[in-house]
Amino acid sequence: MTDIGPVMLQVLVAARTKEATAHGPARRDAFRITRFLLAGSIAAGYTPSDLAAALGVTAGSIRTRADTDGPIPGTVFATYAGIGLETLTAWQEAGWLPTGEPDPECRTSYPASALITALLTSLLTAPAAPLDQSTTDGPTPAGRHPD
Repeated sequence: MTDIGPVMLQVLVAARTKEATAHGPARRDAFRITRFLLAGSIAAGYTPSDLAAALGVTAGSIRTRADTDGPIPGTVFATYAGIGLETLTAWQEAGWLPTGEPDPECRTSYPASALITALLTSLLTAPAAPLDQSTTDGPTPAGRHPD
């Protein structure tokens, strides 16, 4: 089993939570977005087994729901991923995300797989956090031992 990582888990749990709390047309939209996210996750390289293990469901359940890699409104994905809309713009400028297209509700949307791939790419290319020297037993970057 591959760990899907905390950010992808956050996105999928947010989608599942939205399904459970939405009503009427918003609930149908939430279920559709979750289906698109699951299919997009598979298109981006996750296996149904990985997703199922992370979400506590069966792989068959994931395969059944992951029917098509469809458009996700940028505002929804940004909320689920805990990022700002400016991040989507930065991903477009970096060439990681195609230009958004309006969905039937005129929301700027992107293919789920493109959003997930851009998210994963951004995580892989993010600079490493600085090392906290107060807990290091070895030399500091300047080659000196902490006092």
